Amino acid sequence: MRHKTEQIKKDMETYTSKYAIEQGKLFRYLDIIDNICQILGFGEITITDYLRDNPKSLHSLGLAADIRVRDKPALMYLSLHTICKAIETVDKRLRTNFHYDMYGKPNQHIHVEIRYR
Repeated sequence: MRHKTEQIKKDMETYTSKYAIEQGKLFRYLDIIDNICQILGFGEITITDYLRDNPKSLHSLGLAADIRVRDKPALMYLSLHTICKAIETVDKRLRTNFHYDMYGKPNQHIHVEIRYR
């Protein structure tokens, strides 16, 4: 797994959420996504943003990360959609938003989050 900037990497390594169990689960989920992409031959994922607990954020109910996909083939995008949605049927707190409205645009990404409730 790569990070867009050293600051994002540092944030992910040093920030400790008051929801540490959920934070660990988000990181394991990102590792699963990264491993799947590598197994399927798409290479490592790149984390472009890490959204921490912030009551002013749209993501105040959880922790989240964004994965760059604009430079990856559509097959990766569709494969991840199928796999992630299957995982979400088991744990409703894990969520992925594939931002289909941004497909093919420079800011296209996959938003991955774990909700606290």
